[in-house]
Amino acid sequence: MSLNSYPWTAYQQTHVEAYLPEGVKVLAQVDGDEVGSWPFDETEVWILTACNPRSQELSPDENNQRHKALGAQLSELGLNYFYTRGFDPTSASFNEWSEDGYGVVGNVGKQVLELAKAWEQNAVFVWRPSEWVILGVLIEGQTKSGWRFV
Repeated sequence: MSLNSYPWTAYQQTHVEAYLPEGVKVLAQVDGDEVGSWPFDETEVWILTACNPRSQELSPDENNQRHKALGAQLSELGLNYFYTRGFDPTSASFNEWSEDGYGVVGNVGKQVLELAKAWEQNAVFVWRPSEWVILGVLIEGQTKSGWRFV
């Protein structure tokens, strides 16, 4: 999957590794209303990255520096977050395409959208007990689906 072609389609195919206290879980978007067992007390998690701004591929070193800087910002803001990694499930390896990111727990949409815009991200994911949302930031659009752990 090329980062430069049809980014919305790529976002819809993305799986996310969520590094939760009970262990690593892989989230998949699914058609319809199917949802998995919600692992949080809060009612939403906002997932964002600082990698590959505007879907323009950067070097691994540049992406790593951006990822660490975003993590430092989240800490400075006192937000409750955990590590994530979005990846193309059809890739043979993470070396083909993956992006490190963070899941920010709670009703923090305004802050996350401001951060995503500052880090030049096209979209973010919003994970809720009842749905998975791809929400446009620099590009317009919103897509809702179900989710499950795979």
